[in-house]
Amino acid sequence: MDSIFELDNAIHQGLTEFKAYVQEQLKKQPDFLEHSFCLTDASQMTVLNYLIHLYQEPAAQELADNLESTPNPLRPMIDHVLALMDDKNIGTALHQAVSEGKIELALYLLSLVPKELEAISLPPDTKPIKKNKRALSVFNVDQRDQEGRTLLSLILASKNDNLLVELLKRKPNVHVPTNIGELRIPFQPLHQAVVLNYPQAIRLLAKENVQLANPCGLAQDTPVLLAAHLSKIDALEALLEQPIEQLSLEAKRTISAGEKTTQHTAMDRLCEHLYEGKNKEELIRGIAMLLCRGAEPPQSETMRQLLNNNRSALLKAIHVYLEDKPDLVDPFVRRCHQRESALHNIVYAHHSWGNAIRHLFGQPSDVAWVVENLVVRKYTTTSNEKEVLPTSVAANLSSEKDPVKLYAMFVKRYTDGYNNQFFKNSWSKMRWMIADGQCDWETVQQYVKTNPNTRSAQIYNDMFKSLAKVNDAIPEVELTVTNSPSM
Repeated sequence: MDSIFELDNAIHQGLTEFKAYVQEQLKKQPDFLEHSFCLTDASQMTVLNYLIHLYQEPAAQELADNLESTPNPLRPMIDHVLALMDDKNIGTALHQAVSEGKIELALYLLSLVPKELEAISLPPDTKPIKKNKRALSVFNVDQRDQEGRTLLSLILASKNDNLLVELLKRKPNVHVPTNIGELRIPFQPLHQAVVLNYPQAIRLLAKENVQLANPCGLAQDTPVLLAAHLSKIDALEALLEQPIEQLSLEAKRTISAGEKTTQHTAMDRLCEHLYEGKNKEELIRGIAMLLCRGAEPPQSETMRQLLNNNRSALLKAIHVYLEDKPDLVDPFVRRCHQRESALHNIVYAHHSWGNAIRHLFGQPSDVAWVVENLVVRKYTTTSNEKEVLPTSVAANLSSEKDPVKLYAMFVKRYTDGYNNQFFKNSWSKMRWMIADGQCDWETVQQYVKTNPNTRSAQIYNDMFKSLAKVNDAIPEVELTVTNSPSM
């Protein structure tokens, strides 16, 4: 081709003149469509590349209103050129459409398959192209462009869900890395999705059986570690929806500072960011998610104290996160009940100065009630009738055997009974045992055996009585509450 002006002129004259021009050039040079030519900005493009470069997407408002756009005159020209090309991957046209942000065109190109393409421009007697199992597109979806980027990497960067879904239908290699950023660090698609904080991509890639705990970069970060290190909380949430045993939650990132080398888990990194005062609400949400999914608390006592200082916000985040995840409730509550464990000390803080002051004024923290309410909420809102936990004060729980459920119900009934009293004993032993996390179902059973005349024993006994017996006992219960100094 002598110049870009000839091609421009043919394009502007319309489809018929364009086809004639291309046919004339092919007679002179059979490989004409494979040649690159120089633009005024010194870039090199094939005819197909140039058509894509000129292509204008429908206006954003037009797409949003779902209105019919004027047919793009370049679309049939692109179809014609593709139909004539033996190797449609020359110039990586699909990569170009994505990188230039022409999503509607990219979706169209990706949807083309050999048989459909032949029907557009070629004579009916042309032999069909033989398709193999991966030939779901006329393009090689695993090819890299001139800069070494895969199509999957470019589509991830576009953050377009529809385009990503269509590509994944064509089974690209979801494991192959692409060099990202100025340092050209090789990132697998999952790691790139984490860096982009693109949760939907993480969910879609996980369905393609990507390696969920594969390390990357000089720091050897797993996806979970990378999400924590970069504070990509939405990405972390999507990762934690995957099978936990495949995530390596306790994997460690090695950090060197001079001669000192330390290792940090994902939990440690989030706590360090929280310590630095960054984006507190989101970081606490990330920490809450990790704890609910079984991650260990931070290794540092300083960071554990930091979580203790923020435990109200932390428990609120846990309460929200577990609302639609009932399967996680019981394991989390059981971990909270393990006395003197790191999580127990963070949640209940019964050794703190603040707790000592609360005890002085007879005002315990409500943390224990928040924890047990997770169980009550789960079993009173479940759709499974066999798991429903009756909350009525007269309900008989003699058929219930789960200690987590029984203790949660005891705490609820105890709290309701205490709040309904006219004269309250602010230093009731049972009340403070519950508040300090020094109690569970086994402790309750032992306590009522040695203190049979207390309110606690009355509540315990009522949990296993029939409705009639409970009603008969109510006046006696009120007398016991009024006259007994102990709970």
